[in-house]
Amino acid sequence: MSVDIIGSTAFKTERSEGDTPPWVQIFESFFEELPSTLAGSYDDLAKKGFPATTAQPRVWKFIGDEIVFVVPLGRHEESLTHIVAFKESVNAYQAEWTKKSMLSLRATAWTAGFPVTNAVVTLQQDPQTDPQTDPQGEDYIGPSIDLGFRLAQFADSRRMPISIELTQLLLDACQLKSKHRSLRFGYGGRKTLKGINRNRPYPLVWVDRFDGKQTAEDRLLRVEPSDRGALAEFVEEFFEEKHQIRRPFIATDPNPRYREVPPDMEQARRILKSEDPDVGYEESVEEAGEEPNPPATPLPRVPDQLRKKKKRRKR
Repeated sequence: MSVDIIGSTAFKTERSEGDTPPWVQIFESFFEELPSTLAGSYDDLAKKGFPATTAQPRVWKFIGDEIVFVVPLGRHEESLTHIVAFKESVNAYQAEWTKKSMLSLRATAWTAGFPVTNAVVTLQQDPQTDPQTDPQGEDYIGPSIDLGFRLAQFADSRRMPISIELTQLLLDACQLKSKHRSLRFGYGGRKTLKGINRNRPYPLVWVDRFDGKQTAEDRLLRVEPSDRGALAEFVEEFFEEKHQIRRPFIATDPNPRYREVPPDMEQARRILKSEDPDVGYEESVEEAGEEPNPPATPLPRVPDQLRKKKKRRKR
């Protein structure tokens, strides 16, 4: 899940005077407070009866003015809890932030399967260079990772683009209980995303951060949430087409619709396991289903350039 600042370059340019520009404190609060806001939203959703999750999102990395979170899925219905928590956190933070800075946020969410198709790379870092950095870190590479960053270009203050795989997970999860049916979706046709799906047009589905509420401009532009039933039919038809995009599956999901691993993917996993015993895929997915609410992973520190300026400001 990714959240980025809209119009950040112009905002920083207009407020760049002095050794410590005034925008530094505003952006610093964004990097520190939004992850905390997201972490705190899960207790409220649990009280409302949303599906429990096997883990909570952790910050994967900071990329410029963007925060990218990562979280493993043990069951498909967890996707609903994560997306609702993310959407509500971004909206709540933006509502408070807009009063101070007139800035707004855009968000994107997608899924990626491991270790086939995409890969986890362990990064060895030198603690002597920066003692506050963990000696090991994880990076994620592959076409599914690239997809998310391609989708982000279509995000705005209302639209949260999501991948077609995540769309299926959410549509099925929304059928669990009527109280969870408030999630609204939109569809923006198909667009060619460079390097994705062999450059064949990819469907642009988005979660409506306004929950179906229309502004005057929306009515003029005829922007309306999509019919969920029609969207579900479209998703089924899309996965029947011949392309590189596969139906999502989660090996630990008790639902047979998601638990079944495609034969070719199972074979690829066996080959990976034989070539690299440390892959540990089977063990990792089993562990993911054992602990319903593990402790949250510590958040990465704020980027160095901001933290250093903060220390100078205190002096």
